[in-house]
Amino acid sequence: MIWLGSDERQPEVIEMSQTILEPSLPSEAEATTAKEASRVLAARMREDEPLELRISDDPSPEGTFNLPASALRLLVRILEEMARGNAVTLIP
Repeated sequence: MIWLGSDERQPEVIEMSQTILEPSLPSEAEATTAKEASRVLAARMREDEPLELRISDDPSPEGTFNLPASALRLLVRILEEMARGNAVTLIP
């Protein structure tokens, strides 16, 4: 749960998913895919600029979105670790 708001008496509450995924080692195919994906994404990273992504099989406006630079850096790091064959977990 995250509390937002400047007024302590009326915070905005955002419920976070309680699903915990157990880390597992990536398969060889997943490691190969992660290596290529991390390379492609890292080449397009610009400091503090979001990256516009498009879901190739979704032509709707919702199929195109901006990924914040901070999320992109985290995603690239996750993919790099998977490419090395390491299990990855995220603890918010």
